[in-house]
Amino acid sequence: MSEIETFILNRVHELELASYGMEQSHQEATRKACRSIYATLNHHKSWPVLVETEPEYDISDLNSNFDTVRMTMVKKMEFLTAQEYIRRFGTEPPTAPIIKSIANQWSDHPSFQEEWRI
Repeated sequence: MSEIETFILNRVHELELASYGMEQSHQEATRKACRSIYATLNHHKSWPVLVETEPEYDISDLNSNFDTVRMTMVKKMEFLTAQEYIRRFGTEPPTAPIIKSIANQWSDHPSFQEEWRI
């Protein structure tokens, strides 16, 4: 689990604990928001990220007279999960701003890191 995910989970846990002292309607709304954040964090690990390679060109002649030439271009495309993307490229996936936007609601917390700011 990443540091930002741990930060978010700790803040959500604090929010859930604080909800016990709220009115019933506020308590239900807070718990619903917490469940939504938990679900977003869980789904983020498996969100697909499209990765494309640069085109590779190949030119070949079909006969020795050079009357006909064939040119092919290959561009590979594959989907990676956020975890696979990090493993392969060593950087956060393009979906990372979604998680950062969740963390930003607690940007005034002492444990918030500036690199998470969007």
